[in-house]
Amino acid sequence: MPVTRAQLARLSKNSHPGYTHHSTPQKSRILGAVAFLDTKGITGQKASVFRANGVSKARGWAILAAGEERRRLGQESRGEETRGRPPLISPEDLRRMERIIEDLDAEGRSMSWETLAYESGLEVSARTVKRAMGTLDYHKCIACRKG
Repeated sequence: MPVTRAQLARLSKNSHPGYTHHSTPQKSRILGAVAFLDTKGITGQKASVFRANGVSKARGWAILAAGEERRRLGQESRGEETRGRPPLISPEDLRRMERIIEDLDAEGRSMSWETLAYESGLEVSARTVKRAMGTLDYHKCIACRKG
């Protein structure tokens, strides 16, 4: 038995029978072109971007709205990262530990990570201190097993 247009419309996700899904590269082209226009300060040209990519205005604006959510974590992040575990060692604590090492000179350089945590008043593991100080490019010499 043949399928009618009305049955096809009911079977499809979108009730509009002429609707076609826009591919990810097509959406990316639209997002990239609009980001370029925004960067250059060019206004009023988004409709021409939609037209050049074969997308209606309504669908183009929907792609832009959905694209803002997708680009949340890239370089275009508008807010501060809120996901993940908060750091145990704050930037102020890092500066305080760095100051301790610099003030103690040779003794500070031979100090263990556990001692550094104790001296700075932090209750964290030596591994946590090692990772945090590694962000400031502090590393212990492999040959130096003491300290």
